[in-house]
Formats: sequence, structure tokens, C-alpha cells
Amino acid sequence: MKIKIPNFIEKTYRWVDKFIERIDNHHIFLLSAAISFNILLYIIPLILVGIYIATLFLNKNSFMELISNLLFSFLPETEEAYSFVSNLLLEINNIFSVSSFVGIIGILVLLWVSSTLFSSLRSSLNVVFETKATRIFVIYKLKDILLTLVLTIFILLLTYLLPILIIISKTIINVFPEYISNLLSNLTLQGIWLALYFLFFVFIYRFIPSTRVPFKIVLIASVICTLLSEVARYGFTIYLKSFANYSKFYGTYGLIVSILIWVYYLFFIILFSAELTLYLFPKFYTKDNVGSEV
Repeated sequence: MKIKIPNFIEKTYRWVDKFIERIDNHHIFLLSAAISFNILLYIIPLILVGIYIATLFLNKNSFMELISNLLFSFLPETEEAYSFVSNLLLEINNIFSVSSFVGIIGILVLLWVSSTLFSSLRSSLNVVFETKATRIFVIYKLKDILLTLVLTIFILLLTYLLPILIIISKTIINVFPEYISNLLSNLTLQGIWLALYFLFFVFIYRFIPSTRVPFKIVLIASVICTLLSEVARYGFTIYLKSFANYSKFYGTYGLIVSILIWVYYLFFIILFSAELTLYLFPKFYTKDNVGSEV
């Protein structure tokens, strides 16, 4: 006797199968690995650029506190991650003492090298959005350098805005009873970081591709990416604490391996969210509403 498959199951299967075929044709697994590899090569120059620019506007304590908060909100919550952040802050403390020398000798070279991260991400997003670069290499390189500076300035602005937002939220929350205020305080802080994640993803989808992506697509993809990345971060934290033991196989390099895997997951989510948005809302991304290059 032939078993009849319900219609909605068959439709769901076809929908999922076509979506898997789409992401497979765009090779987003391979593209995510390529971006992660570029981050491994160029993240240090990018950090040096950020540190140099930060020293022009911030004192050491404010900058180190900001970096600490950003990393703890980004990395999985493990003992290795805390150790990594502590060591990084120690190195940043040393860099502050020679930042002027670094700025005089190598700031332009560092900008040029660190901007390669954006070039790699643009190539991957161009595949997802099925667009091609039409301008010469130098134009894109200058744009990448500008984006590097903009991102650094954005991080600097956070140094001034975050304390103000936290103070305002605590002032409002203290009106409530203690047990409610503690809950609201945690939710508010989490909401602030989610909002920052969202703005970061909007920045990526809006300014990095070689074409002007419709803003509806940018917003939807950013929301999906924010939710998926936060779920993935908690899931990866549980995985590291409960199952994975990279230090057993890689020794002191175990933390680096776990961070690289997390970076791979994160950029896979960025590409996956764009793919899913285009697949769910194809009418928002047509030749009529796609703009020229930005």
C-alpha cells in the first residue's frame, strides 16, 4: 500500500531542498572559510589601526574597558575566552606605550593591509547577491580603507555612548523593586548589545556589497543575522563547556582554534542570513529596486 505524504510536508521538503541547492551553488561554506582565513591574517593590523586611532581620542582605561566589554559580548563565555581577553588587554597596555611610533611608521600600511578584510567579505557578499564588481581595484581599495576608518570611529563613539545609555537605563530601572530592577537591568544590557550587533550587520549588508542592496533586504537580513548569531553564541558556549576540549589536542593553541571556529560560524551566519532573506523575499530584490554601486 502506497503511503500518501501530506501536501505541506512535500512542499516543505521541496522548499528546503531548493534553498540548500541555492547555498550549495553559491559555496557559502567555502566562502565562510575564506573569510575566516583572511581574518586570521589581517585582524592584527586592524587591531593596531584601531589602537592607534583610539589613542588620539581616548585614555587608556576607557579604551581597554570598551575592548573588554566588546570581546566578552562577542566570544563564547568560557574560561579560555576570559584568559584570552586578559592577555590581549595586557598586550594592548604595552602597545599604548609605543603607539605614536607605530602611527608614524606604519599607519598607512596597516590601513592598506587591514582593509583586505572588507575586500574578502565583499567578494563573498557579491556571490550571495549575484552581483559583480565593475570598478577598478584602486577605487574598491580606497573604499575599504574608508570603511576601516568608519568602523573604528564607530567603536570610538561606543565608548562615549555606552556609559550614558547604561546610566540612563539604571536611573529608570531603579524606580522598580529590587527583584524587578535586577531582571530589567540584565535585559536592558542584553538589548543594548543586540542593538549594536544589529547596527553592525546593517553596516555590513548596506555598505560592503558592490551593489546598493534594497533597505528592506538589509533590515530583514540584519534581524535574522542578529537572532541567529546570538543563538549560535550561546549554543557554541554550551558546546565548548560540555563537549569540546580543544586544549587536549592543541595545547595552548586550543583557544585560538575555538575562536577561529566561532569566527567561521559567525560569517557563515552572515552569508546564510542574506541567502535566506533573498530566498524568502525575492520580490524585494529585483532589477528594478537594486541600486547602482555605492
